[in-house]
Amino acid sequence: TSWKRSDLSARELAPLQEAVDGVRSGVVAAYEAIGVAADALVVEGFDHATKRISTKGRSDKGIQSELRKWVEGYADAFSKALGGIAAEAATQLAAVKTALDPLGQSLSGTVAAMSQAAGGLVELAGGSDAFGGLLGGFQTAFYTAQEQWQMAADALGKAFEGIGLAVPKTARDFRELVNAQDLMTEAGRETYVALLGLSDAFASVHGDVANATAGLSYDDGWFRSEFDARLAAVAQANGGGIVQEAAFGPGGVTYGGAALTAEGNGLLRKLVEIFDQWDETGLPVERAF
Repeated sequence: TSWKRSDLSARELAPLQEAVDGVRSGVVAAYEAIGVAADALVVEGFDHATKRISTKGRSDKGIQSELRKWVEGYADAFSKALGGIAAEAATQLAAVKTALDPLGQSLSGTVAAMSQAAGGLVELAGGSDAFGGLLGGFQTAFYTAQEQWQMAADALGKAFEGIGLAVPKTARDFRELVNAQDLMTEAGRETYVALLGLSDAFASVHGDVANATAGLSYDDGWFRSEFDARLAAVAQANGGGIVQEAAFGPGGVTYGGAALTAEGNGLLRKLVEIFDQWDETGLPVERAF
């Protein structure tokens, strides 16, 4: 989008261009979440006619109000060029589809049809927040802790993919990645803020021992004992690997013990040796270290 400078000053044009760039990025991201790849030719070639905005005799507040209306119109026009629906509808559809997909439910058809269905769901639930709350309650009540953990892990992976980074393996790796960003560059600042925004999500998946144990639970059948589960959580939180023993049968997957790897950690290597010994000789009556 290009501008013709007449009444608008450079001071007024700069935030307008920034707003337009933000709108384009947000709309493209929404369509990617919907599952529609934005046509590069449309994105690069899109131009939106600028109506004359007179600043003569108007206050800064009045000028900003007109510019805000124009940006909203630009967002809708850009969104309709990509998928045929307004920007707000695209954002709503992306949010609903992102929430439904991990639960095994999906929307299909044209973008317009999916948008209508998404809007209907939100309206019936009493709003976006209410709909999110209903889905959250359903997920908590009817999906196991491991399934919920996997959903969170998948969402985290997509978020990291969106900023062009691999998901760190441990909380320590995540902290080092955040602190490694160069805040004196624009790219570094953007990545830094994006990572800060993912802090809570990362902690819920790969965070402290309590969170890790919740994700790798004995109660859900992932380990032979609670002791195995807790030790595996300690290993994960400290950078150790976890290898699951699994048997596939008519009844589904049955998980066995946890074989731990602990590169670079003497204590965990010792625990691995003890586990190996227990596998060969059986568990002692008293588990003394």
